[in-house]
Amino acid sequence: MKSPHTQFTTRHTKGTQLRLGIGTIIWCILRSLEDFEMDSVKKFFNKKKAEEEDVPSLSEFVDRLENGDFEFVSTKFHPSLIDEKDKHGRNLLWWAVYSGTDSDTRFVSFLLQHFDPNVSNDQKQTPLHIAYRHGKGEYVKLLLEHPKIDVSLKDEEGKTAGEYSS
Repeated sequence: MKSPHTQFTTRHTKGTQLRLGIGTIIWCILRSLEDFEMDSVKKFFNKKKAEEEDVPSLSEFVDRLENGDFEFVSTKFHPSLIDEKDKHGRNLLWWAVYSGTDSDTRFVSFLLQHFDPNVSNDQKQTPLHIAYRHGKGEYVKLLLEHPKIDVSLKDEEGKTAGEYSS
């Protein structure tokens, strides 16, 4: 037979463990909500700041990219553009790889400091897929040097970017 002290200690310890377990779960949930909300808040304020500073739209940046206006794009870049995508899920990095020329990789290098290199459009094509598909070897090299690049990502056709190399 256990002494009353042992029974109290056992019950008390189990209760504390239960409280600590529930507390940990609640803390984790609150922490994840806080992180989620902070990201949303940052995005909201970036967008508001961009509006106040009269930052050009994604479509204007894409037009300038297609015309080779690196100067405009690099000087007018704003963090709010990181979250901007067109109706097909293409962001500024995707467009820079698509529109750019191998002879000038400055802008893609610049964007890789700000963007996730694995971001994909609505067909699950990453900038690396686009670089391979369009034979842009300098962009392929640049993207493959990025520490976060994931070469195993597959597009809607089930192909990795490397499967488009010729």
